[in-house]
Amino acid sequence: MTSLGLALGLVLAASTTGYVRSRAETGKANDPAAHCLWWKEGKISFAQNQRGDPDAPGEATFEAVSSGYSAWSVVASRCGNFTLEELPRTLRKDVGYDPKGSDNLNVVVFRSRACNNGVVPAGDDCWTEGDCNNLYDCWQYSAATIGLTTTTYDRNTGRIYDADMELNSGNFRFTTADAPPCVGGATVSCVSSDVQNTVTHEVGHFLGLDHAPASDSTMYASAPLGETSKRTLDADSEAFVCDVYPAGMPSRDCVVVPVDETLGKQASCSTAGGVLGPLSAVGLLGLLARRLRRGRR
Repeated sequence: MTSLGLALGLVLAASTTGYVRSRAETGKANDPAAHCLWWKEGKISFAQNQRGDPDAPGEATFEAVSSGYSAWSVVASRCGNFTLEELPRTLRKDVGYDPKGSDNLNVVVFRSRACNNGVVPAGDDCWTEGDCNNLYDCWQYSAATIGLTTTTYDRNTGRIYDADMELNSGNFRFTTADAPPCVGGATVSCVSSDVQNTVTHEVGHFLGLDHAPASDSTMYASAPLGETSKRTLDADSEAFVCDVYPAGMPSRDCVVVPVDETLGKQASCSTAGGVLGPLSAVGLLGLLARRLRRGRR
């Protein structure tokens, strides 16, 4: 029988690579038996919540999110074993995975209000259970976190089953312009927190990447506001796709020892506070374990 878990691990994939693969959490630090995270080869679908960013109505934000996924699709079409398919926009705005459900969906949703800003009562059980975001459609994480991707995976094989992305539009002004960084306030003609830049980084987490040590990496853990360079994948991030998702072959784990299957879940996020921020984590929630990663600051 399969049980559920939600976790995140941070370990360099190998000394010869510049990318870092996320690993399942086993309760042991730097556990060599911890599986790396990966999707089964084939089609991986996602859908944007049809509300988009309430502070930036129109198609530009939707297109920027799509472009963030497309950056990885281009590489996968050349050397990978998967395709990223965008489904029609959805009313869904809940994140997480229901192992008994048949309608699980990888969603992208903007949260335009903070849970702790009078939205959620102080004594609500959701604070300890960690699901205020779903119950009240609000941002329940640090105000300094710009985005977060929650991933559900098989803890003892690393296979990913679901990945949902939340973007913190309540505390950040998302922009889509091809323009210089904003100075003295965000406008539609300058770049503040760039949607495509942020989403491209988050899709790396979506696919099983962690933060990389190189400052020019798409997966580097920090970036100034106004940055757009991470819209384009660096060579190491491209290599990750080719190495882990080789064309015509099964996706690759980094552990080859027999284990029992157990579902797990992880989350990754981007942070900013004038800049984009580092990684953080929270603990297990019942059978589901959740760990939150800050992406950049």
